[in-house]
Amino acid sequence: MPPKLKFSEGEKVLCFHGPLIYEAKLLKSMVMKDKQVKYFIHYAGWNKK
Repeated sequence: MPPKLKFSEGEKVLCFHGPLIYEAKLLKSMVMKDKQVKYFIHYAGWNKK
């Protein structure tokens, strides 16, 4: 059974970048072969690169 995703695409989340927490938006989520979940995010106000 695939793992349940905690967040949905487009949802606003708080993410660590080093010791600081920033607001971010979840762009995409993937379930890997080893059943780990990988989230792709974009930090609010940051350059798209």
